[in-house]
Amino acid sequence: MRASLRPRRADANFDYARRLAAVRAGLRPYRLPGLLVTSPLNLRYLSGVADAAWGLVTSGGCSVLPFGLGAEAARRDAAPGWRVLGLGDAWQALRREAARAGVRRLGIEAGALTLDRHDRLRTGLQGDVMMIPTREVVEKARERKDAAVLRLLARASWIAAEAGRQIPFLLRAGLTERAVAAELDREIRALGADCPAFETIELGGSRSALPHGRPGDRPFRAGDLCLADWGAAVDGYHSDCTRVWCLPRETARQRRAYTAVLRAYRAGGRAVRGGRLRAAADTAARAARGP
Repeated sequence: MRASLRPRRADANFDYARRLAAVRAGLRPYRLPGLLVTSPLNLRYLSGVADAAWGLVTSGGCSVLPFGLGAEAARRDAAPGWRVLGLGDAWQALRREAARAGVRRLGIEAGALTLDRHDRLRTGLQGDVMMIPTREVVEKARERKDAAVLRLLARASWIAAEAGRQIPFLLRAGLTERAVAAELDREIRALGADCPAFETIELGGSRSALPHGRPGDRPFRAGDLCLADWGAAVDGYHSDCTRVWCLPRETARQRRAYTAVLRAYRAGGRAVRGGRLRAAADTAARAARGP
């Protein structure tokens, strides 16, 4: 990617008011006055706070209870309109906040609350509040990306693409999978990412058939197919790239395999359209045939 196409770093001017409005609208079918947010991703999306026990969204306001070591960062990062509570027992604090807001029926994120935390929550509320399971209320709001998020995604993608340019130069016979993955991670950070989006995958030879294999101490060898899977994280938003190289030059059999996968990839991409089932892309990729 040319330097002129480098996305500028997005500011933190997220539309938190729109996000809260979308979540409150999502609660209407449940007829609930409040939602307890316990998913770390959802908490950060709504409040800007990345290290907290829970967030409470009601029709009249929002509050968040940070973990002890994250209290200072929470006071700095909390979005406008969010009250950052003092430290204390997480569930007793929630009981007080629910009473303060007049909430007697509280939505909980069914997909984000473990059985242990559910039991602790029920004990802490002491029967004053009825817990009502909800599903993907915040996730539905997150589906619509605002301009700031799109800029972050573009920057994360740019960083991954630029880091990936170095992979052919890093792949040398004798270097281990672990060493190449470490160099790629260093490049990702040097380009401005907060960290790699996930554990970088660099695999060679027969191990390149493992989609989620972990890099080890196997050295790359001449004739290897080399799988790389990497991404960049920028302000909580991630990119993901997967590429295959051959060291140093492919055989006819390797080229046929690569071409078959590329054909399936392109067929699946053409099948992605608004309104279609997600399975359509998978079906098209599997049905792809050669000339």
